[in-house]
Amino acid sequence: MDFDKKVSIIIPCYNEEEIIQKTHTKVKNVLDKCNLHLYEIIYIHDSSHEGTSAILEGLAKSNKAAKVINHSRNHGH
Repeated sequence: MDFDKKVSIIIPCYNEEEIIQKTHTKVKNVLDKCNLHLYEIIYIHDSSHEGTSAILEGLAKSNKAAKVINHSRNHGH
């Protein structure tokens, strides 16, 4: 049997504004090269103090595979 499996990549984010766009592009490119049709990239935003939130919201709006979960406060590791 051949099943379409969904892959979920979970990326924790805290003060990542300098690298989050590049990270997203690299992860998406790897998933696309693997010829995966069903995947999601879930960003766990842990209440950054800079522009990570706005970048993540932009990614989620421009890419249906990107999802954002916002924590109301920093939970640490």
